[in-house]
Amino acid sequence: MLNKSLLIKALLSHDDKKTVHDKKEITNTNNVLEKVNAYQEKPRSVTNRVVSKNTPRIQTTPIEKAAFPERQYALTLDPLSKFVIAFTFATAVVAALYFVATTGTHLNRANNESEQIKENDSAPKIVMQNAEADKTKQAKADLGIGEVNAAKANQQTQSAVSAPTGAIAETAQAPKERERQRNQNIELSHQAEARLQPAQPIAPRQLSTQQRAQLTATLKIIPGQITFTVPTDDVEAQNFAQMIADALYDAGWTIQGVNVELLANMPVGLTIRSLISTPHTSLLLRSLRSVGFDVSWSMDQSVPAGTIVLLVGSKP
Repeated sequence: MLNKSLLIKALLSHDDKKTVHDKKEITNTNNVLEKVNAYQEKPRSVTNRVVSKNTPRIQTTPIEKAAFPERQYALTLDPLSKFVIAFTFATAVVAALYFVATTGTHLNRANNESEQIKENDSAPKIVMQNAEADKTKQAKADLGIGEVNAAKANQQTQSAVSAPTGAIAETAQAPKERERQRNQNIELSHQAEARLQPAQPIAPRQLSTQQRAQLTATLKIIPGQITFTVPTDDVEAQNFAQMIADALYDAGWTIQGVNVELLANMPVGLTIRSLISTPHTSLLLRSLRSVGFDVSWSMDQSVPAGTIVLLVGSKP
């Protein structure tokens, strides 16, 4: 129970202007004391409340402060309590953030797996769609080729119908063209075979009996002097020169010799050389040509006067 004297002192300190003889105030005070006593008699647990700077302060009167001194301690916290509360709050925040992050990771993983499953399910469908598209393209391409071929066939048919005369003429010329082509192919085949065959050796020049007799009879008209010159490395030319020398000897010509020399330029055929053109050179030239040999004449200042040189070169 509260002491009435203490309460009266509190009232006096609260309002100096009031007098202690104010009965009305005393009556009110008594009523308050009765209510306070009734409140204190009820069993209750006092819980410290956390009061922040933003929490509105409880408006108390001096009487209430005197009656309830424990309320002064309910509005303040010691440092340990503040630390415990702050640590608990921080732990709760960290736990909430971890929960949010973990939940987001699981959701992303679930979404990725769901998308992968959808892609795997849609892959066969895409393959089938591509295959169908390829078949459709191929069918269209085949159809286009068929239409082109049909158009070409129609064009050829129209050309054949519109030009029967030309077709008949071409049909008549076909056998001749085939025959000409066949003959041309045969000729080309023979030429190819001739090129593939080994080269036939050149037959040596000969002076037949008839040629020798004719040559001897002609040269007997004007006998003269003659010298033969042949290359050293041509046996065929040496033998042919000897045959002509024998025929001239029978005609009464003087054979001064058959000289085998190393010639810088290999001569070809028969060449008559003399200082000037004489009746003997003219007769020999006409006689050799008459029996079928190709003979030429050239002036040579190195040949002595009155002498003829017959150069027998290789076979043409």
